[in-house]
Amino acid sequence: FKESSPVWSRDGRWILYTTDRRPAPWFGQPVEDVEIRAISPELGAPSDGADTVIVADIAGPLGPFAEGPDGQFLAIGGIRPTPTRSYDQNTLLHFKGAWPLTLARDLAVGLDAAVGEAISSDQHPPRGGGDLPLGFIEQGNAAVFVYAKHGASQLARVDLASGAVEALTPANHEVIHGDVSADGRRVALTLGALTTPGDLYVQDFATRALTRLFGPNDAALEEARLGAVEEVWFPSFDGMQIQGWVVKPADFDPMRQYPLVLEIHGGPHAAYGIGFSHEFRVLAAAGYVVLYVNPRGSTSYGQEFANCIQYAYPGHDYDDLMAGVDHMVATGYIDEKRMGVTGGSGGGLLTNWIITKTDRFRAAITQRCVSDWGSMWYSSDFAMFNAAWFRKAPYEDPNEFAERSPATFLDRVNTPLMVIHSEEDWRTPIAQGEIMFRGLLKQGKPAVMIRFPGESHELSRSGAPSRRVQNQQHIRRWFDHFLQGKPAPEYGV
Repeated sequence: FKESSPVWSRDGRWILYTTDRRPAPWFGQPVEDVEIRAISPELGAPSDGADTVIVADIAGPLGPFAEGPDGQFLAIGGIRPTPTRSYDQNTLLHFKGAWPLTLARDLAVGLDAAVGEAISSDQHPPRGGGDLPLGFIEQGNAAVFVYAKHGASQLARVDLASGAVEALTPANHEVIHGDVSADGRRVALTLGALTTPGDLYVQDFATRALTRLFGPNDAALEEARLGAVEEVWFPSFDGMQIQGWVVKPADFDPMRQYPLVLEIHGGPHAAYGIGFSHEFRVLAAAGYVVLYVNPRGSTSYGQEFANCIQYAYPGHDYDDLMAGVDHMVATGYIDEKRMGVTGGSGGGLLTNWIITKTDRFRAAITQRCVSDWGSMWYSSDFAMFNAAWFRKAPYEDPNEFAERSPATFLDRVNTPLMVIHSEEDWRTPIAQGEIMFRGLLKQGKPAVMIRFPGESHELSRSGAPSRRVQNQQHIRRWFDHFLQGKPAPEYGV
């Protein structure tokens, strides 16, 4: 079974952990039914002879959890409805009583925010561990947790008696990691922002004082010339308001015209926002205006906004992205003849999809992409898109998979494409990138493929430092060639 997050109970008699004990979980949602269990190292097994004891279980997943006084537990999770949805927004659950706990109070009623979720950035360390803060404070009378809303993630306090929720950290920062002290008086936090990858803070719950303790990048940031980042909202084709951010060069002049790079996040159920992205900053320093957007399907905008792309991905998220580009062109400082597009994972899928539908971009870079949904169904290390993203299997309805696969429309691509993929990528196996590269190569269209040996789906976020640098160099060189006219003979284009 998949078991994780082991911690000692408060009395030291049990090891508590989460477990997924479905007999065949691979064709369901990855977090469809996760429960909290306990095992007693003191006895070798619980006194009744059972293998483990169920602590808490509901008709849905229980993710990160925290034990409190008087038999109380907090857990991130929620009841999952049927039929299966593409995205289910978690809530904060409060359990109290004797094991097994099967009934919980929802502490985030009416919040309609992504509880227990963070914001995406290439400066977060997926392999480095660390959790979002979650725990009881004030002698068990209140709790703290993190929620994401409109591209920001904030630490919040909830009063267990009244249910009132109060944001504790500012909306212009993102909570990356954190840990509540054993006495519930303070929390240590890593906070990021548009201008810093992440600094160490401590917050005192009694005084509400948020104190910055250490900025590991202070010296480097003092020497760096960072341009401004502007938040934008714009209407899509149907009037829906879409949020995005614009990263500008340090010497930005609104009277000039700049090349534009559209950056697309993966997921698709994730969100960009108030976070420092090295890739965006590298491009802005090279003279590009960078636009990153949270199209429909993104999290932190409520349940319906994220789930509306079910059975339609890619779909109107494409229209949202194009509306963002139109918004930028309307500013007057974007050179419409010098625009590029890139994204990774789900963003790579959308990059591929975009260049099958429009020639408005002069160059494209697809990173760790999806190009053919049918082969993804058979080869990816997760099957989440099966029940939640497609109604049937590819052998039952191949047309549904083909209609949403960029590979089906490769003959429509005219945009020069760089494919960046890692050879140890099991999430979007490297054949997904090969399809785009070989298909364009066969047609004699400009394409190049960069393969990284020994790297995984996490290359741009937690790959080897030298390869992360190489990855940035290739992105820069490709766009510099097509959008700024600089030579790049190594690519043969």
